Amino acid sequence: MSRRLYTLFLCLAMLFPNIAKAQDFNIFAKQRVVIADIIDMNDRPLSDAIKSVVRTNIIEECTNSDDFEVYEVNMDDIRQQIIADGQTPSFANICKAIGSSADYINFTSIKASASTIGSRNVTIFITCSLYRIGTASEILVHSEEAEPNSEAISAATSNLVAKLIGTKPKTSARKYKAYVIDARVRR
Repeated sequence: MSRRLYTLFLCLAMLFPNIAKAQDFNIFAKQRVVIADIIDMNDRPLSDAIKSVVRTNIIEECTNSDDFEVYEVNMDDIRQQIIADGQTPSFANICKAIGSSADYINFTSIKASASTIGSRNVTIFITCSLYRIGTASEILVHSEEAEPNSEAISAATSNLVAKLIGTKPKTSARKYKAYVIDARVRR
């Protein structure tokens, strides 16, 4: 009986690495990231569609990574709760309100090179700042440039978040820009 048990144990021990690999076994827990507001830094507001593309790509990059996951928080509710408690909605108080529910918070800002009426040739600048919630300190900041269309903004955002969290981006902005150049030459 002990020989059969020993054989069974050896078989399981040999299969465990393959089972763990098939199930994406990771010894560390995923780090939870709160995606804060997308901050529009322009005099003339950008469309909600651009902000939505940026937010969606940030969420996708974090979700597709092995080490991070998105922790959804309603920032307006947190601010209202802080105000109701008689405090100012400062960054430190927001971090205290989120507490140990998440590990990081990502603030993203978008700025166009020009925002006057009639501006057509603009460049979109996207900046992401990653803060550790426990210490309320900025740990990384990166920026990317994009043409003012959804594909370029999507690619730039993917590259930007990949830099922040140390992964490979799902889309390459260089491939897209090369495609745009080729499309313009053919016309």
